[in-house]
Amino acid sequence: MEQYKDICKLNELIGNKANDCTKFDNQFQLIIEELGEVQDAYHQINSDDADEKINGIKNLRGEVCDLIVVTIGMAHILGMDVTTLQPTQEAKMLETETTKMMENLKSGVSTHEKTGIEYLLGYVIYMANVYNLPLKDDLQAVNVSNFSKFCTTVEEVSNAHVHFEKLGIEVETVCNDPKYMGFISTIDQKDINDKYYSKGKLLKPPHWIAAEIV
Repeated sequence: MEQYKDICKLNELIGNKANDCTKFDNQFQLIIEELGEVQDAYHQINSDDADEKINGIKNLRGEVCDLIVVTIGMAHILGMDVTTLQPTQEAKMLETETTKMMENLKSGVSTHEKTGIEYLLGYVIYMANVYNLPLKDDLQAVNVSNFSKFCTTVEEVSNAHVHFEKLGIEVETVCNDPKYMGFISTIDQKDINDKYYSKGKLLKPPHWIAAEIV
């Protein structure tokens, strides 16, 4: 999928270099968080409330894309060729299988890491097929949104500094391309509104544009 290459570029911009396994633990935590968001959306869809079901489908469309982003990010830092990944066709919505996949991914054994990543991708594609989600279009929209998290002007950088200071969170800048500057969370923390940010998470500045998933 062409969008996978954009995700790898995004990771390079925030300092997640290929074959840099020092980022494994942080990336694994992001996968755990996004997997939880997907499962929350899944429970919304199975609600008895009609409006909740509709919101659940929309949320699921965004969350499965976010899960792909962090999964491909993991493949990138492990030095895998993302164009050769083959999603596991048997991946289903079974908690036991999901737990096994996460255990394999966490094991640190290279073959298991790839198995876990391909299982995650299979899981996402299974969800997309079951609920007829326009995965390719949605992932493109999410990629555009993620790239808008970077500052490209002095004014955007200044506004972002003020924004994160008001939120009361510790950030650091990352700039691996002179055209793009991002802000990441330096620690696991919560802002003044009790919103949680994982260490290493790319943050949303004031000019960030939400993905157009309609």
